[in-house]
Amino acid sequence: GPKNANGSLPSPFWNFRLDRLDEPGLSVLIPFPKAELSHDSIARAVLTQYFVPIVNDDLIVEICRPSGPDDLDTTVIASDTIRKIATSLPPAAGGADERDDESPGSLAGAIALAKWAIARSDGDHHCLSTRTSRNSLPDGVNLEDLRARYDRGDRLAFRYAFPNGVRRQGAATASAAEFRVYLERAEDLEEGHDYFVRGHLRIPDMDHLRSHRSRALVYVDSRSELAHLLRDSEGPAHARWDPHAQRLKQHWRGGYERVQGVRRAAVRLLQLLAERGSAPQMDALADLFPGADDPTATRIAGSGRGSTSADPPPIPEVPPSPLALSRKGHGFLIRPSGRPAIPPGAAFTVRFAYDVARGDAFRAYESGLAAKTPDFSLKDDTVSVECRGCGASILAPNALLLTLSEPGDFECSVTGFDGRDVIVRLDPSPTAAPAPEGEA
Repeated sequence: GPKNANGSLPSPFWNFRLDRLDEPGLSVLIPFPKAELSHDSIARAVLTQYFVPIVNDDLIVEICRPSGPDDLDTTVIASDTIRKIATSLPPAAGGADERDDESPGSLAGAIALAKWAIARSDGDHHCLSTRTSRNSLPDGVNLEDLRARYDRGDRLAFRYAFPNGVRRQGAATASAAEFRVYLERAEDLEEGHDYFVRGHLRIPDMDHLRSHRSRALVYVDSRSELAHLLRDSEGPAHARWDPHAQRLKQHWRGGYERVQGVRRAAVRLLQLLAERGSAPQMDALADLFPGADDPTATRIAGSGRGSTSADPPPIPEVPPSPLALSRKGHGFLIRPSGRPAIPPGAAFTVRFAYDVARGDAFRAYESGLAAKTPDFSLKDDTVSVECRGCGASILAPNALLLTLSEPGDFECSVTGFDGRDVIVRLDPSPTAAPAPEGEA
């Protein structure tokens, strides 16, 4: 580095107290920092964004500030100090507006999970496919055992693989693609968090576990083709993986499905772990008999002490549907049922969403859509629609307007889903149907 003839440092280096001149690395000097750019806020940012490479001994960060005319107060964040520093940080300015994933307790939990994950060998991971559902678990994976371990607070390690790998546009073959998911129950959190890391870089603006009170670390090796694919889905700030990114479409085949597979892996896994055994479901047929009272309510009302035994109310007859629904590959097929006949010009609204372990499937889809991470969309190439003898227009990313111009035989197929169950609603379209957004 530059030195004077007598070996001393030039005045700018002396004034700013830079002591690394001929060693590799990065030094950032901030002469006039704003008030909010404090020592603690910088430390919190380092812990939040780079806890994985620090825990893995790939990164050491020194934060210095003057403590006197000739003294510096230096904080060294390394693998052996990171947890102590995380737990000793004061609460961030803003109080109630503080991000929960940046609180000292949440950071300490993420650091502990990362340390545990780094120590896992390949044999400690359960191998799954991104298309894994409760009906397609691989041999050797005991779902009930995983549920029991998750419930008692054990950490779980998974290795996910894409069955068809990843493939660049114009490439003759695909490359193998996998990533890791580490999961633990965290009842101490106000809301759950998943931490996405590509190589050494955390991608911060994605969080799908808020309702689960769990913590997940999703890790992608920076040397893999999957990491290159995900990098093409990031913007200049590297804040999120966007499945609709233009570079992703230009450079990769099936990029949308791969990005969504990584983003949604932890929440889909939690849906599997949250499901429970076959307890009686008194309202299981409520959708088939919409005019009947809630079977659960009827049963409870007639079981009170001193109640008289009365005949249950008759179940009203439900008119047959003019449409029939059947499975077709990874999708479904709509045809006329033949009873009753469908008049010309009839229209039907078709809505669909992946089934969920708890709650309403369509609300879950809307939540993913609002977060810009829908499970699928009619507006891209993830789901395809083919019609014969009818027309279909897009009402929403998960809804079609099916119109019949002539009576007779017709069919409409919707395919391209993964291995999960799909819930489909078929309703006669109202007279004033919403304007379609485009042809499917």
